[in-house]
Amino acid sequence: MVGPNGQNLVFLLSLPRSGSSLATAILQNHSRIFATQEMWFLLSLYDLRTAPKRPYGGASILRQFYNGIVQDRTFEDACRHFALDMYNGLLRGSEADVVVDKSPRYYCILEFLDLLFPRSKRIWLVRNPLAVLASYKQGFLPRKQRTSFQRRFFI
Repeated sequence: MVGPNGQNLVFLLSLPRSGSSLATAILQNHSRIFATQEMWFLLSLYDLRTAPKRPYGGASILRQFYNGIVQDRTFEDACRHFALDMYNGLLRGSEADVVVDKSPRYYCILEFLDLLFPRSKRIWLVRNPLAVLASYKQGFLPRKQRTSFQRRFFI
């Protein structure tokens, strides 16, 4: 079970293209660990206060509600309770008692993670920046641009 302060909760932090998917796949093989690819739901909770434009309207009403009516402590407690229900729900029916929540974008909300779960653990993956750049090149550039990229940076 994940405790109210983040006991048995691990955040796998990294920059994109740093090997976090491979690390998660390895961790998934342990019977006492629940790990899955990017959940992102804590990013959505954090973004509630920004209330982006919605197709059905109401963004300004939501911003006023979350930023003017709801007190900070109430918002934080509600986010923590929702996250705990999600994490512990994922553990139900399994042997696992540790949750690994992985998202390369969690570096954007580190203070929020600390606020919600101060006793959680962190794994920070670091990869050589040139290897990250090469990974982007391999995964996202058309073949013609890859060759040009290689000549500029690697030859």
